[in-house]
Amino acid sequence: MPNSDHLNKPYLTAGQTQPDVTINDFLDAVDDALAGSVTVDMGADSDLTPTAAQQLSMELVITDTGVLLTAARNVILEGFSRFHIVKNDTAQELTFKTAAGSGVAVPAGGVRQLIFNDAANVNSVSGQGADAFLYELGAFFPNKPQTSEVVLRSIFTRSIDFPSALTGSQGYCETTATAETDFDVQKNAVSVGTIRFAIATNASTFIAASPISFTAGDRLAIIAPATPDTTLSDIYITLKGTRV
Repeated sequence: MPNSDHLNKPYLTAGQTQPDVTINDFLDAVDDALAGSVTVDMGADSDLTPTAAQQLSMELVITDTGVLLTAARNVILEGFSRFHIVKNDTAQELTFKTAAGSGVAVPAGGVRQLIFNDAANVNSVSGQGADAFLYELGAFFPNKPQTSEVVLRSIFTRSIDFPSALTGSQGYCETTATAETDFDVQKNAVSVGTIRFAIATNASTFIAASPISFTAGDRLAIIAPATPDTTLSDIYITLKGTRV
């Protein structure tokens, strides 16, 4: 029995018994392809191939609540032409691709992207790459911060996610510290991360045990340490997140 080109569903045949079964199955597939959403949890810290039934849905949400990913992984799609909205709710970057073709990398942190699988390769629609969802929040603090001084304070107008370890964020100081110095990153006055300047090192490192999500009305603050370093001064900080 021949199948459709894109949804890979069987057609009716002449004189077929119970044609309603085939028709209803096809209609369900069309419904899923137009408006369906499915959440697929990574079953292992490795590449994932969603089932054919899962890949019928317009939206694919990939999570790693069972097995936390430790590295970037691939999500392998079938060789049938179709659109998908994909959302990466894992801790690592995911590349949506066919088994043998090229793909689209979607960063961690709940980013959604519209992609098209042309049966050979997966492409980002309208040329959108991961940077289309980029959100950056920067600050410069001149001179030396005083005891527990606020370096940055901001309130969000939309949903923004920052990845674990604040990956991609940057920090720099013109005059380095004489002792390891930690700045506290807070969400609504609760500590969620650390910006650390090591001894005699211009560039900072970032510490965050898990992704940090903000919604409209949430507040972010960066607070200098209670015991200031005697030399650390002229500090640049840019946090890199994604719009959700």
